[in-house]
Amino acid sequence: MAERPAEEIVLLDTNAVLLAFTSGVDLVGEVARLRPGATVCVPTTVLGELDRLAARATPFARAAAELARRLPSIPAPGRGDASIAALARRLGAAVVTADRALRDRLSADGIPVLYPRGPGRLSEYPRAVRRVRSATVKNAPPVRGPTGGRRRVRARRR
Repeated sequence: MAERPAEEIVLLDTNAVLLAFTSGVDLVGEVARLRPGATVCVPTTVLGELDRLAARATPFARAAAELARRLPSIPAPGRGDASIAALARRLGAAVVTADRALRDRLSADGIPVLYPRGPGRLSEYPRAVRRVRSATVKNAPPVRGPTGGRRRVRARRR
């Protein structure tokens, strides 16, 4: 089992902060369960987005903004998912998000992701496995796949 850094940081995405009110997830408690000793932080871009949502009277946005302000904040340039991904990459931090596209992008970049799985519960998203290039075996007979299509047997490159 690989060791984690001495002071691990876990960043919250906007939809993750809203989860505390929409799904009843205890964010700090769940992060502590999955990543003991980690510090939960909120990027400044998330604080700004929550303020904009609260100004538009989005349900739970005002309460989510108040919750986020109680947690340590980290300055993050830019806006949106790109700024969270860049900050997580720079700090080597994990991210809590319910956004599937962001989850997949972070995972492909090797950034640990926690996501909601079931009521009031977070789970660790599996990291993307980089595919090993394979070479087609010459003169191999065609093999029928599960969909009935024809494909060639592939051997792993060493």
